[in-house]
Amino acid sequence: MLWPTTASWCGDRERRDRSALTRDALLLQRPLTPSVMALRIRASITFLVVLSWCRHVFATCPECAVSDQQQAKRIKLEAIKQQILSKLHLQDRPNITSPLAREVALEALRRTQGGIPEEEGTEPEEDEAGGRDDYYARPSEIIAFAEPGE
Repeated sequence: MLWPTTASWCGDRERRDRSALTRDALLLQRPLTPSVMALRIRASITFLVVLSWCRHVFATCPECAVSDQQQAKRIKLEAIKQQILSKLHLQDRPNITSPLAREVALEALRRTQGGIPEEEGTEPEEDEAGGRDDYYARPSEIIAFAEPGE
């Protein structure tokens, strides 16, 4: 068996490099379709946005970063609220001025707990193992939505 010489290895590499360059040149000469152009534009815009965000984040002082985090948290919370309202097909948060009837609250608790709610001051039931049944969370707030009047 003959081993290839260094000269033949170099020649193969040059041929491979030339063929890769030719392939890249041919790809550059092809006309771009609208979908490829849109994809490249989106990628460029995304890169620029990320780059400007990184510049902004790393250029701020620690005190400014804390206020920016608080502002980002408020913006995120507001976006979540708006998303919930849009899923409920509402423009604004409902304005309920009358107090919630006790019967409505008890009925809502019955539905969430799957039975009659415990009276205040009583101990929660224990399961067979003797521990508290903490598998399900207990509701801490009931939100009532007003029905449109007739």
